Amino acid sequence: MKVHRIFPTTILQFPLSTHNEYLLPCQEDKVNKPDGWTMPVNSSFPMATGDEFITDKQIHSLHRDIYCEVGKVFHELGFRFDFEINELWYNIYSKGQGQEAHRHLSQLPNKNPIWSGIYYYRNCSDTSTTFHRSDFAYRTQLFENCLDTAIADAYYDNWYPHVSDGDIVLFPPHLAHNVYNPNDTQRITFAFNIDAV
Repeated sequence: MKVHRIFPTTILQFPLSTHNEYLLPCQEDKVNKPDGWTMPVNSSFPMATGDEFITDKQIHSLHRDIYCEVGKVFHELGFRFDFEINELWYNIYSKGQGQEAHRHLSQLPNKNPIWSGIYYYRNCSDTSTTFHRSDFAYRTQLFENCLDTAIADAYYDNWYPHVSDGDIVLFPPHLAHNVYNPNDTQRITFAFNIDAV
């Protein structure tokens, strides 16, 4: 018997080797929510610039380090194209804060990134990102105990990676995802989009 897994959704996970070089300060709980966002969050979207949390020099350094790490992974996978990271912003989630399900798709034609990413900076292992399946037709196949079978992953509604602080996760920009922080500790991530050039 063969099991064919067609049209898989690829998510890449790998560590940022320079993670321990970034010692960023704790922040007061506050809300800085971009227009159109629903849930409370302290975000610098669409771009982090020097402020009380991270300096311009640190942003440029982090941008370079993420670019280099992604480049190594792309090379290992046989990707042969030039790319750039056009946006890099932080999201700081205090207790009870989060972000609603969303995608990283542009409103402009031909301006969508080819990959999106999250760098899990601090207190992220207990509150990973939840990724949501975009199609629902598979639900016509659901049956009792389907999640106890050898192909249980074919029936998942959502999925979340088990991450550690310092990990980077790359995902297709069309994949909906959300997060909620129920903990007393601030959860800090950096998000970014990758464009082919």
